[in-house]
Amino acid sequence: MTPLMTDINEYLWCRDHYDLLSPGGTWIVPRSGLVFQKSMSSEERKLILIEKINTNSSKRFKQYQNEDFLLIKEKFGLAGIEVVRE
Repeated sequence: MTPLMTDINEYLWCRDHYDLLSPGGTWIVPRSGLVFQKSMSSEERKLILIEKINTNSSKRFKQYQNEDFLLIKEKFGLAGIEVVRE
């Protein structure tokens, strides 16, 4: 698979996953325990980080959560969806 195709698949996944969420609905990212809420506004395309589930209190896991947030922000941003911290 070419890098371009991966980018297209990621774009489509992010867009489709966002569209599946109801306004105000939540998405828990299993790998990192980040909890996002879809904006209530139909005019905004935004995911808001509302919680970090800390199943592991180590400094390394907290760093992983921050890195995962930045990755999610980047990928969803490419699909036109803003990702912010509450």
